[in-house]
Parts: sequence; structure tokens; C-alpha cells
Amino acid sequence: MSMHKCPKCGELYSDTYKTCPFCEEEEALAEGRQLKHRSGGRRVAKRKEPSAMGPVMVIAILLLAVILIYLCFGDRIGSMLGGTDVPASSSEEPNSPPSISEEDLLNPNVTAPVIGDDEADDDTSSTGNSGDLTLEDTEALPETLVLSNPDFTLFKKGETTTLSVTGGDGPYTWFSSDEKVVTVNETGVVTAVGDGKATLTVTNGTAKGSATVYVRGAGTASGSTSSSGSTSASGTAALNYTDFTMKVGGTPVTMKVTGTSSSVTWSSENPAIATISSDGVVNGVSAGTTNVVAKVGNQTLKCIVRVK
Repeated sequence: MSMHKCPKCGELYSDTYKTCPFCEEEEALAEGRQLKHRSGGRRVAKRKEPSAMGPVMVIAILLLAVILIYLCFGDRIGSMLGGTDVPASSSEEPNSPPSISEEDLLNPNVTAPVIGDDEADDDTSSTGNSGDLTLEDTEALPETLVLSNPDFTLFKKGETTTLSVTGGDGPYTWFSSDEKVVTVNETGVVTAVGDGKATLTVTNGTAKGSATVYVRGAGTASGSTSSSGSTSASGTAALNYTDFTMKVGGTPVTMKVTGTSSSVTWSSENPAIATISSDGVVNGVSAGTTNVVAKVGNQTLKCIVRVK
């Protein structure tokens, strides 16, 4: 018995077959038929080439594991291999007091350090002295601060007005030359106490500003003049402000006339700078200086308005 090689599929089969049994088997499978098993055919198995994917995957997994371990424990591994420890100073208190020897402790001339001394000294040196200023301290300071109302009048006890400051930076300290006439608090709120005249002074420690305030109709204050009382009693009209400064678009100022019950007609000599309503409310329009006028009977009263 000899073997033949199929010219079609290349398989070896016995010469007992007339045709290649392997080709017949493939044709039968393709047509869905079944063939009886016949001996004599021998298919030579082809060797599969070994795949490189397996070793590559193993190496990739190992590398990934090494990277993860280094990211999580790299510092500890480095310190273990290098024989270094974590510095002990990292756990020490940052404000721990300086050490002192036993010999120094026995020396009466050596004082043990106290925690917080340095901080206390720094706080003392940085504290401003503005709270300790007196009115006498302001006498030599340049008068470069400008108050919103440098000359005004209050007409009843307890009446208040608030002054603002320009020309410098705060914080500010306020003074009243006569607190029996007016008082002023740390925010510039002026309160009428009794009839008279007083000067208000404001300072920031390097410069000062001042304003004159009159109180009329609040009752005579002890120790203060009451010459203004005769003015009201005589029926002479008077303005609450004779000269004041305001800002463009700032807080309106209300003008009043006292000493008369007659009707008042208000006007502004230059409405482009300042306007005044029929109720005496003044508004700043543009920078400049003008007068607002009050006509009461045969009297004409004027107040200077400075708009900045």
C-alpha cells in the first residue's frame, strides 16, 4: 500500500481510495451530507506558531503593579533603602520655647523665657496712638482735612447731623470745643445739647479739619453764651446754614429759616451748580460755588454752597 498526495488539498491518503477522502469529506460537510468513516486517510496537522501576546500581557501587568506600588509607598521604600528617617523636627511645636540649661536655671541673673513675649511686644508696637490724641495735640497739625459742613446751625436739643471728611485717610478722631453745646461721636454724628457756639475738630494724626456749629432754640447751656436767644425773640429770620460744602450727587442738605412764621421762597443763583426745592432741599449738580437765597417778607438771606 502506498500513499498519494492530493493535488487539491495537499493531504496524504492511501491508494485504496480512488479519490481524496478529505476533499470528499469537506464537500459532504459543505452540502450537509454525512460520510461513513473510511480508514486509509491521514491528515497531517499543521503546527501553530507560538503567540507573543501572552508574555507581553504578563510584562505589562507587572509594570503596572510596580508603578502603583511606587506611587503609594515610594517615600517609605526610599527612606528604608537609604537608611534615613523622617526628621523629628517636623513634629515639634513651632512655638516651643528656647531651651535653657540647668546651670542657667540656678543663676539668679538669668530669666527663663516666656512663651508669647515676642507676640505681645509686636502688638504693642503696631497699635496706633490715635485713641490717645487730645485736642491740644491737633494745634500744630496742618488743616488740610475738609468737612462736609464747615459752618452750620442746629435748632433744637437732640437734633443731629452727620459730617463727612475728605482730603485724607482715616481712622479719624473727633473733638468738640464745648460739649455743653454739641457732642460728636467717632463716626462724625453731631448732636445739639444747648444753645451756643462750638468748634468741631477732626484729625487722623497727621492733619486736621474744623467746622463751626451754632445751636439756637435748644435752651441755654450752662457756661455757654445765649446771645442767639435774643435773635429768635426779636423775630429776626436766620438760616440754619450760612456756608457748607457738599458733593455732586451726594446727600442732599435741607435748609431752614428760623425766627419767623412767614412763608419762605427759595432760589439758587446758579442752578447749574446747585438746585434748591421749594422745601429748601439743596442738591449738588456740578463742581463750583454758588448761593442759595431765602426771601422772607422784606428779608433776603443767603447761604454759600460749595459743590465738589
